Amino acid sequence: MKFTGGKKAAKNIVIPASVEIKGTSYKVVSVADNACKNYKKLQEVTIGANVNSIGKNAFSGCTKLKKIIFNTKGLTAKKTGPKAFKGVNKKVRVE
Repeated sequence: MKFTGGKKAAKNIVIPASVEIKGTSYKVVSVADNACKNYKKLQEVTIGANVNSIGKNAFSGCTKLKKIIFNTKGLTAKKTGPKAFKGVNKKVRVE
């Protein structure tokens, strides 16, 4: 499954490791291109354990983003799209 975005006014977004739909569990393995682009109120994002790629511009323009929590080991720079975090707060804390 691919995370495609949340509520644009959200301050905190958690991308889960998996989701359940009609009794079936699906791993969330990627964040779509432009998923949270220009979410001006977003301050914190948690990336789930199964995410192994982040699309281009996924979080670009999130100027108030203060904290990114990576719960995944499978994500590398090569699997992170161009400008995925362009324009985020320069003091963003990464965990």
